[in-house]
Amino acid sequence: MRLTGITLIIFILLTALSSCSEEPDGYRRDKPTEIPADSTAFKDNPLWQRHHGSSLKILAIGNSFTVNATTDMPWLINRLNGDSICIARVTRGGCSLKMHWAGHIENSEEYTLYYSDNGEWTLSDIKTLDEALEILDWDIITLQQVSGHSGLYSTYQPYLSNLTKLIHDTNPEALLAWHCTWAYTPWTEHPDFKYYDRNSEKMYDDIMKTYDKISGYFDICIPSAPLVKQLREEFPDVENGFSDDGFHIVDNFAVYVLSSLWYDVLIRPVYGTSRNSLSSLPWGVGQEEMEKAEVIISDVLAR
Repeated sequence: MRLTGITLIIFILLTALSSCSEEPDGYRRDKPTEIPADSTAFKDNPLWQRHHGSSLKILAIGNSFTVNATTDMPWLINRLNGDSICIARVTRGGCSLKMHWAGHIENSEEYTLYYSDNGEWTLSDIKTLDEALEILDWDIITLQQVSGHSGLYSTYQPYLSNLTKLIHDTNPEALLAWHCTWAYTPWTEHPDFKYYDRNSEKMYDDIMKTYDKISGYFDICIPSAPLVKQLREEFPDVENGFSDDGFHIVDNFAVYVLSSLWYDVLIRPVYGTSRNSLSSLPWGVGQEEMEKAEVIISDVLAR
């Protein structure tokens, strides 16, 4: 069942949507879309069989930062929505917007797609970006830039224009969401940290300024960057800022908070379901720290 027009209008108002007023420049389509989204050509595929009738379908396009942020989404959906929602993520490690566009042009089979099923992530046999876009009629599709380039606007075009046009071609009714990835810790050895003078505050500021420049392409923003920044400020005693390499989030608590943010931005406005009704939390997440995190999430979403 597709979202109704009224539901989408409510969703748009509640999430402070914005739209692009002009047709993006730089788009080129090297091959036509031969298979429409949710085509019965995929009727034998387990993902299509499991979710073609789901009431809300979300596809996240990204890399390990998308994997980080969506880790606990199936767990939340299963407990709050009874698995009536599909979230899937199609990812390549270290993949930038430029690489995603090249993956489309070259029909690269280097992608991995997982989807939610009974509270768990299930591996699909889908291996290309185009198949991921075409297998279901997605309601929401998310994008992100590779973390090291997330504050460098010069790395975005023409790939952002191309990819958003591709998404609109294959899923014309889908809302587009931007996953605003977080800044690195001051001690990380990530080679791209040099672009920000090895300064976490500068990286954060550049990420947010860049989002301001591209916001017109998107209906929704998932503000992971300010969330992680505030988590690190409110929990200064957590070793290494919830990370083991200075850029990925590995702490169970912080991973759950990120997934909670995704849930509150993408699902809660549509269904009204609240995580406060949950009687349990994932392993490694304490009730007291989660109560503090709820305030942080509310603060971030109120900005």
